[in-house]
Amino acid sequence: MYDNNPLTFLNLRRLPARVDYQGAAYLLNFEVVAIRALVELGYLKPLGNPKGMEHKYFSSRTLLKLAEDEKWLNDASRVVSKYWAEKNARRNTGRLSHSQTAPTNRKTHTTLEAF
Repeated sequence: MYDNNPLTFLNLRRLPARVDYQGAAYLLNFEVVAIRALVELGYLKPLGNPKGMEHKYFSSRTLLKLAEDEKWLNDASRVVSKYWAEKNARRNTGRLSHSQTAPTNRKTHTTLEAF
């Protein structure tokens, strides 16, 4: 379809009618993982109602309209930041609770030289 260079993609004479996560990321100037988060949070809807891990496509026309909508961009930026903050907090909480439950008094192993 197009190469992975955003400048090549954005300089196409005519954009494809539908794009995948990478194309959506180029058009909205978000990272691909942020586009996935926006889909998961319901801020972006893929075409055709795909299930689970099916390949997802987005309407270029809709993405360009969203790119001009300052309120949507503000909301999307805010929810992506919140999404990653919450995800990182859960990950850090998991690490803390794991280290807190780990035994602090470990039995040391003797080596053969000790005999």
